[in-house]
Amino acid sequence: MAYEPWRDFFRHPPRGTYMFDKGYFNITRQSFPEASRDLTIFEGFNEDYNTIHCTDMAPRYWPCPPELVRTPSSAVGATLTKRSLSLGRLSASYIVDAEDFFKASDTTWIWNSLTSMSLTPGF
Repeated sequence: MAYEPWRDFFRHPPRGTYMFDKGYFNITRQSFPEASRDLTIFEGFNEDYNTIHCTDMAPRYWPCPPELVRTPSSAVGATLTKRSLSLGRLSASYIVDAEDFFKASDTTWIWNSLTSMSLTPGF
């Protein structure tokens, strides 16, 4: 299964979370079919659009201005960690930080089916 929405720029106070993070959380926790073995989550973006949107004067006055580089959701990372135990392939770029993913894992977990994993590290 591949889920590739356009990147969300609107963060919400007080924590500066992204509106789409709740959707990613729900997909990995509830909506993703148990029988599926491959999952790809990628936020589509255009670097030129990101630069223009993030440097425009109007967003600077928002309570949570947009970020040029998205801050990954640790809650989504933790949910995806547990869900990945039954996957064969996993790719989650820019939405989940690899560090959050591995921090959420239990030392007793074994990924018997996982043959390929692609995560984005924090920069």
